[in-house]
Amino acid sequence: MGQLHDLGVSVACVDKSENAAGVAMARRLGLRVVIGETHREDILRAAGVSTCQALVSVTNSDSVNLETALHARALASDIRIVLRLGDDDLAGRVQRSVGNTISRSVSYLAAPSFAAAMLEHQVLRTIPVGRHVLLIADLGVSAGSGLDGRAVEAVHQTGLCGCWPCSRPAAAR
Repeated sequence: MGQLHDLGVSVACVDKSENAAGVAMARRLGLRVVIGETHREDILRAAGVSTCQALVSVTNSDSVNLETALHARALASDIRIVLRLGDDDLAGRVQRSVGNTISRSVSYLAAPSFAAAMLEHQVLRTIPVGRHVLLIADLGVSAGSGLDGRAVEAVHQTGLCGCWPCSRPAAAR
């Protein structure tokens, strides 16, 4: 919400709790705040869903996020929808059946950065690709190591985790 505001995007916020941390920040930024359940049509209307460009539903409940999206789609057929869905199968089904909708999972987006940090690599960028993330990290190669002087294509093996010298199958990660 803060980043969208900083980019000059008009933002309306909905939270079920008046005391939620984000509500205070939204009010400091002068954003419209609606208190109520996001999946209720009257709350979505109060937030201005019929005139907005996009809806982002990121509660910790897949069912609430999905219900919010379906109500929003019924109220505004051309709205773009971004959902937080942890269930991969559900996310795929929603993206195929509810037009102009994408789903992201916080754990999917964050996992590569955590893995790189555990291996003491500096994460330069993460790029979401569908429900996966491409991780670009700075990997030091010491003189005399197994990677020293070798081309990336010489050590890359499809289906492996990509950390040297791990070579664990992706299913074992």
